Amino acid sequence: FWTHVNGSIRVDSTPLNNEEVKNLFKTCTFYGTEKEWLECNVPRGSEGSIEVSIWFNPCEKDNRRMVITLFGDLRGYEETQHDDFISWLNKIIEDNTLWVRDGIITLNEKVYRYDDELENFVLICKEIDIC
Repeated sequence: FWTHVNGSIRVDSTPLNNEEVKNLFKTCTFYGTEKEWLECNVPRGSEGSIEVSIWFNPCEKDNRRMVITLFGDLRGYEETQHDDFISWLNKIIEDNTLWVRDGIITLNEKVYRYDDELENFVLICKEIDIC
């Protein structure tokens, strides 16, 4: 079983510096070292983790601080683990004071959107729903 991940999160503000943000998203690959797998702190399947790409805005006066892109295919990551994925993401946002302007994540057929009032990602659509 595979979980296919695709998402983008716009962060307008955080007290963390760029290196601290990068350290929140340590990935591992199928051919990675044991050390890389031990340090991995993002969701992963049997063949490696999601990929994370972070664009940092070079203009310091702009309120758009960064865009975090999450994507990949997690082998052996069951549908029952999707809630764990979203809980992990919500914890990263809350624990590190990431002020999210907007975000959307798909896990297979499920679509999650960042809710400003709840300050969390919430499920908005499943395959059987009409979105």
